[in-house]
Amino acid sequence: MNEVTQNTFFSNGNLIITGEYFVLTGAKALAAPLKYGQQMMVTSIINDKPSLLWKATEQGKPWFNANFNSEDLNIIDSNNDEIALGLQKLLSAALELKPLLFNDNTTYEFSSDIQFSISWGWGSSATLISNIANWAGIDPFELNKQVSSGSGYDIAASNSATPILYQLTKDGRKITPVAFKPEFRENIYFVYLGRKQKTSTSIEKTIEVIRRENMASTISELTERIATESSLKEFVRCIVEHEIIVSKTLKLPRVKSEYFNDFDGEIKSLGAWGGDFAMVISQLPKKRIKNYFRDKGLETFFGFDEIIKKLA
Repeated sequence: MNEVTQNTFFSNGNLIITGEYFVLTGAKALAAPLKYGQQMMVTSIINDKPSLLWKATEQGKPWFNANFNSEDLNIIDSNNDEIALGLQKLLSAALELKPLLFNDNTTYEFSSDIQFSISWGWGSSATLISNIANWAGIDPFELNKQVSSGSGYDIAASNSATPILYQLTKDGRKITPVAFKPEFRENIYFVYLGRKQKTSTSIEKTIEVIRRENMASTISELTERIATESSLKEFVRCIVEHEIIVSKTLKLPRVKSEYFNDFDGEIKSLGAWGGDFAMVISQLPKKRIKNYFRDKGLETFFGFDEIIKKLA
């Protein structure tokens, strides 16, 4: 009888609330783990058929499958070559960090489910990297470094039970849990703008411009204020100042001025600027806010407590 072992892993989806782009130059970023994430189950079956099977679902619906040779990670077959090559690169990086990761007498069956739409930019890649690293028993930041040029804030948030302040330092990284639970959070919402940007491309286009700026300390101060602010008025003021700095640096218009200039409230871009989710702050009734964005064709809308993990 074949010996079978099963292990399950989970990593949080995440949003970067402040410090986008500037986190790469040493600014503090506020990152929030979400209640939704990616679950991965690994079944190891000791037999004489070394192979690696991967099946992935998105919100329970099948979307990707592949079959690899577990000895050399060559792709035997898949329903999406581009995704299979990316997964092959990630698994190969894990194997470099842990050369004895795969046994030559074992079949590995990976089953993963992303609990949110991949298009939303909630960290489908970061949650996958974290799950694979946690299964392999390797440092998720080291694995991330092998396949990504990002700051690693999303790796930190995907493994955190609470919002965090994240900062790159000369000694590595500093991760500080923070009680990001504003008293006025019933006035904070998140809406998907429907224009997903490719994060790596966005970083490459802007990082050199940002490095010429000397705004890391200002962004860090705003991040600390936004993370702990008890006044809605001051929170909004800090959000606007943050938006203006990013807008001027990237030479891109603010999302509010470009698309929502008649909105009664403030709107802050998140992630790859102007493309993924935006944070909305308004004292209007929730139904009225939701209808405003629905009238503009934007249906994906959440309240703060619906998606943000926070301290109890």
